[in-house]
Amino acid sequence: MPVPEISLYWHKRHDRDPAHVWLREKKLGIWRSWTWARVGEAVREIGAGLVALGFGDRETASILANTRVEWVLADLAVFDKPAFAAVAV
Repeated sequence: MPVPEISLYWHKRHDRDPAHVWLREKKLGIWRSWTWARVGEAVREIGAGLVALGFGDRETASILANTRVEWVLADLAVFDKPAFAAVAV
C-alpha cells in the first residue's frame, strides 16, 4: 500500500471511532489499551517533534527499535508526513 493511502486510511479510521481500542500492550504484566484517539495524539506529537528537529522535504527517517508500541507510533508519524520517507530497520 503506498504511503499516502496508509495515511488516508489511518485518518479515516481515527475519525470514524476515536474511542475504539486500536491496540494493546503488556507492561509489567498488565495489559494496557491504546484507543485510536490516544494513538492519534501520540502520532501528531512525534510528527511535530520530527519537524521541530528540522526534518523537512525529502528527509529520510530511520527507525531502529525492537517490536514495541513506540516503533509503531514512530512509523505512523513518518507515514503521516508526506515529505518524509520511511525506512524500517
